[in-house]
Order: sequence, then C-alpha cells, then structure tokens
Amino acid sequence: MTFQEGHTINIGKVGTKATAWKGGLRRTNQGYIMIRNPYQPTGYVMRHRLIMEELLGRRLLSTEVVHHINGIKDDNRIENLVLMDISEHQKSYHQLIFENQELKQKIIELQRLL
Repeated sequence: MTFQEGHTINIGKVGTKATAWKGGLRRTNQGYIMIRNPYQPTGYVMRHRLIMEELLGRRLLSTEVVHHINGIKDDNRIENLVLMDISEHQKSYHQLIFENQELKQKIIELQRLL
C-alpha cells in the first residue's frame, strides 16, 4: 500500500493522538455508554457504574447493579440511577415483564371494544 497525499498515517498512534479518537467514549450494542479507563482489564468501564462509584465514594461490588429507572440506558443522570443487588434487579425486571404483559392484554381488550 502506498501513501497518498492528503491521507494521514495512524501507525502507533493511540488514545488522544489517534486520528479515530472519539474522546474515550463508546456505545455498546445494548445502548450503554462506556468510558476509557486504562486501569480496567478491558480498557473501558460502564459510565453509569463509574458515576455511582463516584457518588458512593467506593468501588461497586460485582453483585451490585446500577439500574436506569426510566429504562434509557444512556441517561446517566444521578436521579435516573439506583443501586440494587442482582436479586433485586432480577425481581424488578420480572415484575416489569409481568406488568408489560398485563398492559398488552388491556390494549387488546380495548381494541376489541373499538
């Protein structure tokens, strides 16, 4: 491959020096925002977990989950985050599924009336 005028070479450039640098932010396929943290094994940490750690002044346990109250996974405002343990989160998730099924059934019943 030959170098063409007007192109840039990115060999050995990482972080802020890389031409593809996006400020150290990534979005996961699930919609969560990850932020660059070279001290993490993966190099990134979930932003909502980092925000909760800063609020609490400690590292989160692996059994702790930071839940987005409104379900919008990139809405990392403190008032939208709540700390739960895994079992609490599972229960709330299953409760939401149950309530969602009830709402779907009510919609079907209302549509029949129209």
